[in-house]
Amino acid sequence: MVSNQTFSSLDCEEVRPLLAEYFEGATSLSKSERLAIGHHIRECVECQQEYQEEKEIVSFLRTHKEEPGQELERLKREDEMDDLEGA
Repeated sequence: MVSNQTFSSLDCEEVRPLLAEYFEGATSLSKSERLAIGHHIRECVECQQEYQEEKEIVSFLRTHKEEPGQELERLKREDEMDDLEGA
């Protein structure tokens, strides 16, 4: 993960791969890593935007998640509708 660096020396290249873990509250990040990432996000406009985009994607996926088997049923219904429209 992040080496023993101060908050101010953590750069975007180190933060970006960890944004998903940070957002999810992953236990794989140490407390000092979480603090360093949070500090960087507060200071870096580009990483703030990327973090916000990631949050929006995760939120969308959670609200539009299909249960196992639902996608197959939906696809079958769409196929049936296509067959009816083609007849």
